[in-house]
Amino acid sequence: MPFDKSFSQLTADDIISLIQNKVSEDKNLEFKQQVPKSNDEKSKIKICQNISSFANTDGGIIIFGLKQNDKGEANEIINIEEALDEFSLQLQNMVRDRIVPKIQLPNLREICVDDKKVFLAEILPSYNKPHFVKSDWVFYGRHSSGKYQLDVHEIKSLFLSQKSVEEQFEQFRVQRLMKIRSRNFPLHPFSAHPIVVHFAPLSFAQDGNLLPLRKIKSENNPFGDLHKYGHDKSFNFDGLMFYSKFPDNLLSSYTQIFRNGIIEFVDFFQLESNEKKEIHGNALEVSIKNFLETIIPFIQKYEKDFPFFFSISLINVQGFHISASRERHDMNIHHNQDFNIISDTDIIVPSVFIENQEELMEKLNTCFDIIWNSSGYDKNPAR
Repeated sequence: MPFDKSFSQLTADDIISLIQNKVSEDKNLEFKQQVPKSNDEKSKIKICQNISSFANTDGGIIIFGLKQNDKGEANEIINIEEALDEFSLQLQNMVRDRIVPKIQLPNLREICVDDKKVFLAEILPSYNKPHFVKSDWVFYGRHSSGKYQLDVHEIKSLFLSQKSVEEQFEQFRVQRLMKIRSRNFPLHPFSAHPIVVHFAPLSFAQDGNLLPLRKIKSENNPFGDLHKYGHDKSFNFDGLMFYSKFPDNLLSSYTQIFRNGIIEFVDFFQLESNEKKEIHGNALEVSIKNFLETIIPFIQKYEKDFPFFFSISLINVQGFHISASRERHDMNIHHNQDFNIISDTDIIVPSVFIENQEELMEKLNTCFDIIWNSSGYDKNPAR
């Protein structure tokens, strides 16, 4: 990236330094004197071409309101007259309407330099690459000289890399579930029926992406009430673990933070084996939503926001059944009693890729409904 700090930490001094150091556009940086006018179709297309090129490569920043000299170096700040909200809406519509397949919308900021303002748009590298712009049906990438048209071999490589990232996550997930099933932990787990949730920001697949584990460990209880029976923490081979245990040293739950940004939450208590072998479906949903409500703000502090992979697994649940509240049993819900008992050893819900906050609940509910399906319900009776 063009700066040695996160996008949210950039200041007026960083913009001034571009001019003082005569910085030119490069693979991760683009300058525009003004934002496109509402009736300037040509400028809108060019902006979308640049945005798609960043998304197809390593991401980057477009600075609106920065003029270049004849050598292509930043040399003057041009005040942007439009309001940020107005331009934000315009840019969102441009990106949604013109870039295929859809990308995560750019992050926008306004920075005032003396009495002038500039807009900064951060484009993240895309998981769902490659992207093209509808107007010219061309795929663009980035190199040190800026935007360029991808050739057939580069386009093919991008399609293959997209699959590779998904396969990396699935391979990781399988390996972790095998280890959890083996109950290979320093403390003895409370039960043999864990709930396992994996959260993987797309950045986990990028080389050199490491979380500041020492800093995270120094934080005072970053996961709030996620672990109800204690807040112990310790470094381990995989990274950093936060966990809770009962007085007899039985492991109740843990959150494992891997160095590459993947987070694994395991609850050994909620599916405690009993005569009824009952899974409280609504309580299960609440606990997983609580996990995400805790993890997303935590991970945002380290610039690992959307998009991310997400998965739910219930281990060793053969013979269990999922129950709804008594009030909901009276509803006209299609529930096949013949399939009430879970027949599979594990419920491994297919992983989902969540690109933004708007689609979070929809995809979560899809995962939850699959769990309800395993016990004869067509969906959560409470939904």
